[in-house]
Amino acid sequence: MRAAYSDTTQSMPSAPTLEQLAAKKHPEGSIFNAFPAIGTAVVDGTTTAIPYHNYDSELVIIWGSASAEWVQERLVGPWKPLLGKDGRAQVALYVFDYKDTVVNPYKELILVFSTVHASKSVAPISFAHQQMQLFDDKVAYPYVYKLWLSQQLPVTYGRELLGCDKYLDPAIKVEFGNGGVSFEFHHVGKEVNAPPAGPLFSGKLKLKADNMHLMSLVGAY
Repeated sequence: MRAAYSDTTQSMPSAPTLEQLAAKKHPEGSIFNAFPAIGTAVVDGTTTAIPYHNYDSELVIIWGSASAEWVQERLVGPWKPLLGKDGRAQVALYVFDYKDTVVNPYKELILVFSTVHASKSVAPISFAHQQMQLFDDKVAYPYVYKLWLSQQLPVTYGRELLGCDKYLDPAIKVEFGNGGVSFEFHHVGKEVNAPPAGPLFSGKLKLKADNMHLMSLVGAY
């Protein structure tokens, strides 16, 4: 499938139009006022706004680690894993529930590796929050490896317009509520470097507002 681009003179075929969307979503001083949707693209037969806008969502980032050899095998280009002091590669899982976007509501899992350029030497980190400071300083970089989404339109939008390795998993479950989040994701057919279709990742987390490791975050900077 190929995307057909147009400029803002072509209105979207169904309400809300880009102008109505702007009036509703772009209050004075908002990020959407500074970076407005400036056109449309036809994806899977649906005309959508570009660039991508996400107006309302819930997200939890799960920091963890994986075998450095396993991550290195999946990196393309002059990159190597950012390591912890235990020698393991730093990995993050982004669990999203998108409630209002230009490609409608959907749920998503993003697998991200923390990497450094192969020509650079970076000391192993002591705790996960250090990655954020290294990203800001352009010492390390988040490498978006693979994404699973619950709806076809944002999958195609992401593949054709954003160049991301997205896959459709219509059985995704993500539920935020009661101070926590539960989730369930699945491998699907034709994935790169993946086992056969089946269970991928599931769990239930209780989020503690009084224990958000803010001192570790401050200390990282």
